[in-house]
Amino acid sequence: MKNFTMVFGYYNDDFEITLETNYMYEATNEGEALSIASKLQGKECFSFQPFFAQKANKVMVRNSDNPYYDEVFVTEFKFYDETKGDYIQLDLGDGKFLYPCVNPICYVELDEIQFCEEITKYYKEKLLNNETLTFSSLSWGVKEVMHN
Repeated sequence: MKNFTMVFGYYNDDFEITLETNYMYEATNEGEALSIASKLQGKECFSFQPFFAQKANKVMVRNSDNPYYDEVFVTEFKFYDETKGDYIQLDLGDGKFLYPCVNPICYVELDEIQFCEEITKYYKEKLLNNETLTFSSLSWGVKEVMHN
């Protein structure tokens, strides 16, 4: 058996974060882990509200009490930098194409300090009248947790 955890992607325009909890569960492989996670995903306790708090200059997460975990933390901070490349076109087959699609080379991983600096610059006008910026749910998945 292997240990897995769920990962959650959230975004606000060109800014993306990945959240994890300290909840782990066992599965024999990634397919089984996804099956278990899909049942857990429907539970209200895996619904988070991440936000950028301007005064604290930090990404924070609102979370409710639940029986599964007691910590939610940000594990990745990313920015989609359009200056790194053009949007791409995906060939769907049968002469059909999907455009514009995000270009993976445009994603830049940042540390928390850089992320907060960039989001503050990007939303300078919006943050004049608001203390927070919220992130919307983008995706979820699973990840194997390795123990030392």
